[in-house]
Amino acid sequence: MILHYLLNADGTPLANRWISFRELPDGLFYWRTIPKILEPLVRKYESSGDKFLTKIMKIGGKINKGFEHSSTVYPFKMFPVLMILYEKDEEFEASFRVLFDSSTFHYLKTDVIKLVVACIVKSYVPK
Repeated sequence: MILHYLLNADGTPLANRWISFRELPDGLFYWRTIPKILEPLVRKYESSGDKFLTKIMKIGGKINKGFEHSSTVYPFKMFPVLMILYEKDEEFEASFRVLFDSSTFHYLKTDVIKLVVACIVKSYVPK
């Protein structure tokens, strides 16, 4: 992944606009696999957003004030990933949403971004 980052990074500044995985080039092809990748996070933190945020801080994430239980993590310097937890309640099951800066495709290809998301999940939910 580091090699992909180094080969693709073209120095484009962050756009400070969040996009979903589907909005990435070829993202529509891969997006249906993302919920399956995020499933371990949903199971572990479905009713414990505070524990999720505590774990984020331990691995270097920064709390994002835009959502109740959200954090921005930086797997690479110019590659922010916004992770949002929607806790389980009486009406809805828990879910996670992952967003990327709209400049992301200037640093990694979409299939590699999927692998980065999987690695992030593993750091939150170790075996």
